[in-house]
Amino acid sequence: VEGDPWFCGLLGPPEAVRAGLLHLAPYRGDGVAMIAADFFVPELGMLLLRSRETKGSALIRVAESLGVPLAETAAVGDWTNDLEMLDAAGLAVAMPDSDPAVIAAADLVLPFGPEDDGIARWLTEVFAG
Repeated sequence: VEGDPWFCGLLGPPEAVRAGLLHLAPYRGDGVAMIAADFFVPELGMLLLRSRETKGSALIRVAESLGVPLAETAAVGDWTNDLEMLDAAGLAVAMPDSDPAVIAAADLVLPFGPEDDGIARWLTEVFAG
């Protein structure tokens, strides 16, 4: 749909993901940004999104549509593709094994990672409160 963001993720053997990146490279710059990331598994992943859309702009649009001030939002990230979202959020939260730039941008670094249900544990504490 025109104007709506779209995402595509590829997970698989690194050579297959690299082949996918090469195949899609000609579309880069045509409203498409590519981000490669390590998703805590040996495989690589790829995220495609319209260049005018970011996780940060999505957070802003969702908050506005719900009538929630950005100061009352929180976002959790671990990689550099999360920086705009963390910057937009009222509370920027990083996972403990995040990229150093994400940790530097965070208001809070969780003590537990995804293997220890870090986000769920933090949310339980917040809402128990």
